[in-house]
Amino acid sequence: MFHQLLLLVSTLAASNALYFHIAETEKKCFIEEIPDETMVIGNYKVQLFDPNTKGYGDYPNIGMHVEVKDPEDKVILSKLYTSEGKFTFTSHLPGEHVICLYSNSTAWFSGAQLRVHLSIQAGEHAQDYEQIATKDKLNELQLRIRQLLDQVEQITKEQNYQRYREERFRQTSESTNQRVLWWSVGQTLVLVLTGAWQMRHLKGFFEAKKLDILNMFEDVFECEALLFPQNPWQLGALSKVSRRRGLLVFLVSDLPTDCTIFGSSSTQSGSKYELNENLEGKTYVVTGATSGIGQATVEELAKRNARVIMACRNREKCIQVRRDIVLSTRNKQVYCRQCDLEDFDSIRAFVQKLCKGKFELDRIDGLIDGRTMDKSSFFFFQEGIERTLATNHLGSFLLTGLLLDKLLAQDHPVRIVFLNTNIIGRKCELDFDDLNAESRKKYDGFEVYKQSKLAAAMFARELSERLKASEWANDVWRKHRERKEQPWCDPVEDAEKRRRLWNTSEVWTRLGDRMNQMRAELGEAAVSMQKIPEANEQPAGGRSWTRLWLW
Repeated sequence: MFHQLLLLVSTLAASNALYFHIAETEKKCFIEEIPDETMVIGNYKVQLFDPNTKGYGDYPNIGMHVEVKDPEDKVILSKLYTSEGKFTFTSHLPGEHVICLYSNSTAWFSGAQLRVHLSIQAGEHAQDYEQIATKDKLNELQLRIRQLLDQVEQITKEQNYQRYREERFRQTSESTNQRVLWWSVGQTLVLVLTGAWQMRHLKGFFEAKKLDILNMFEDVFECEALLFPQNPWQLGALSKVSRRRGLLVFLVSDLPTDCTIFGSSSTQSGSKYELNENLEGKTYVVTGATSGIGQATVEELAKRNARVIMACRNREKCIQVRRDIVLSTRNKQVYCRQCDLEDFDSIRAFVQKLCKGKFELDRIDGLIDGRTMDKSSFFFFQEGIERTLATNHLGSFLLTGLLLDKLLAQDHPVRIVFLNTNIIGRKCELDFDDLNAESRKKYDGFEVYKQSKLAAAMFARELSERLKASEWANDVWRKHRERKEQPWCDPVEDAEKRRRLWNTSEVWTRLGDRMNQMRAELGEAAVSMQKIPEANEQPAGGRSWTRLWLW
């Protein structure tokens, strides 16, 4: 049965009667706000539509059900009446009373439309004062007084009802406000707890992503303990040629990304390593030192009292990072030097400053290549070389080549550390016919990144191989996150490809020209840096150092 609820309070108050149409089984309801202890009288009349006359006529056989419910949804009246009559009830609770009317269903007018005339009166309007006057034998004045008393009583009931409604609305508002308050408190607690959980989760995530960059330094200490058992900071003997100089080359890899951080858990399954050695009096040059692993390397070296040279492209950013590191470590021996690995002239100028002038370094104990780039779009820099290759390999190649004279002239061990990635062993080959990624149909930044890192690994291995024929004790290791030696991938083991890459790198960086230009500008300082034992003698293999580098 279809139930339709109509709010006709104002309409019923303003008019004495109304009519409406309903179908055979349709139910129509009205809501009337009635004070307590108030009599209500409803008069109704039902008519049936006659299709022959196109009008509504009276049919005595039509019945009408009347049902009344109080505010608590209790039925206080339910009765079947004839087609015309009246119903009466008295309210016992103040509030909204629902008055519903629907016809009795008979087969002979099934599906017909009914018109219902309805008039509802409440309070003093429901009294028949003529009947009261006759019954109680009241004169005109007494009848008027009776009407006034009834009206006063009805007004009092209306006022009481309005106060009841206001109280109910106030209770509803207060209850709603209280629920909203508790809901807000609950939401705030949820947000605080969620934020705390997210911060804890993010902290753990970033700590897990940090790989201990001191892994490679522990490797250095372990290797030196093998090479030089009496003192880890003095040169011993690995090479059969000389016991006075050492050059250790490390390729730190087996990392999803170039990421190694001091004093934190390594990526995936890796141990945590804390360096306790005091590095006072030692000097390290770190590239890419304003963010990521480079910045973490500088900070941890500074904590251990080392002197650190931050080789950075953006000087303003470097100054800000350096300020933060100095404030946190209380080590003022952290210096900013401009060196853009994409700009080969900038690299030469940087090396010259380290070799002569007020920025000259008396010693270098480590060169850490922490700069890396992964570009998603093809981009040339000023030398006409693809930017990722220039940054990840050629810049490091040129920087190491120009610094090597100074490094090998020293009488203490020097460490060259290349940060790399384990992805170079995953179907990665150098395309020497398109090393600059110019002829490819679609630029794949990730593939170019892998090849540039493979080139860096091949350079590290080839550098060690070439130094083996010299008078400097040296070796090269490829270490993973557990600081254990790893085998090289096939392209790195291919000596012919390494030599081809080396020769290509010399040509593209114009290493010979820049080395000669730097030596010419350094003058006597350049000669003094080459004062290695028997400086003018031929090293093992009968080659000068320049020929060793440029063969």
